[in-house]
Amino acid sequence: MTMQRWAMPARASAVITGNAKARLWTAMKDFSITKAGSLTANLYICNPGSNNCTAASTPVSITSQGSWSGGSASWVSVDFDLGSISVPNNRVLQLRVSVGTASSDAIIRAYDTTAHPARSTMG
Repeated sequence: MTMQRWAMPARASAVITGNAKARLWTAMKDFSITKAGSLTANLYICNPGSNNCTAASTPVSITSQGSWSGGSASWVSVDFDLGSISVPNNRVLQLRVSVGTASSDAIIRAYDTTAHPARSTMG
């Protein structure tokens, strides 16, 4: 299982009053159009060094029954709804995304290009 982490420091106490959401652009390895895929995302609150973390949300998994890309040989967006959270000051909010065991192969992620902007929204 491969895991990717993104981190954002909170300078002041931040209370998320709505849902935390993340959008990632993904594709199956080699842009396969036939393989099934599975990703799991979770939010963590970490100390400033990001080496001591506590889960801040329930893990959310997205698994395709057929082709991960829906037959497209290009990037497809995946949206995760991670629920409401509260981030104390001087902590780091970390998003972790991992490929699930139900995935037929590796899933690659686009890194916030102009054509495929990754984003997270809170509130």
